[in-house]
Amino acid sequence: MKKLLCLFIFLFLSCNESPKSKNYCVKKISYVNQKQKLIPSIIQIEIKDSEKSILKNIEMGKLTNVFLYSLKKEDRYYFRYIDEMKIKGKPNTDKQSIKLTLITGYFDSEIYHKWTKEEIEKILKTDIGLVIGKDTLRLKKCN
Repeated sequence: MKKLLCLFIFLFLSCNESPKSKNYCVKKISYVNQKQKLIPSIIQIEIKDSEKSILKNIEMGKLTNVFLYSLKKEDRYYFRYIDEMKIKGKPNTDKQSIKLTLITGYFDSEIYHKWTKEEIEKILKTDIGLVIGKDTLRLKKCN
């Protein structure tokens, strides 16, 4: 009977535990239009990583791609993650945040659609997907 009571208490406490997603979230996403400079535009993503778990994966080279969930699957290929570990030897970090860079020409083309600033901001207000190894980590905006 004691074992059953202990098991019940353990299950009750473990099921009420809050999710650990507060350790990382998206602080800021900004779009830098470089169309006039004849180079691809960039998207800067600032991620809060309080336990440095994402940073460790970046340093080990496990982060292979970053994508926006608001885009159709076939349009995600127009956004390329720049691995700063290969360029500088270290990721772009602050005290508790990581800055990731995506290169894109998706919004620069005016053949099919002319993008307004509001439409671009709407696309950037979505969740971010980080492909780490064979897993995908979904990051939401910070509150």
